[in-house]
Amino acid sequence: MLDLIRHGMAANELNQREYALELGVTGSAVSEWIAGRRKPAVRYVEGIARLAKIPAAEVLKIGGYLGSEISGLPEAAAPESPRVARIIRLLHELPERDLITVEDVASSLASRVEHQSKRELG
Repeated sequence: MLDLIRHGMAANELNQREYALELGVTGSAVSEWIAGRRKPAVRYVEGIARLAKIPAAEVLKIGGYLGSEISGLPEAAAPESPRVARIIRLLHELPERDLITVEDVASSLASRVEHQSKRELG
């Protein structure tokens, strides 16, 4: 995340305070992120991506929000897909404590789909 934040600051010629204002956070929050003491909340991923000029899904992957699962997305759910973008926007609105629940539900759904696919093929 440190590299993404620094890249976003440099690409937009922003200092730490200006970067924080662009994201709607305090300068001390950005300082915590840069120092590696805290991770930005998911709701800031879209802004970090916009400032770094990369897809939000890539920020989620780099930041460890989704683990490596994102690289296994089917072509129809590519990070640039409107459906994935909508999901990312909805994730921004969730409190961080709810993200674990979201990951659990997603994992459960993936298992069900895999099981159903095996039944249909077998």
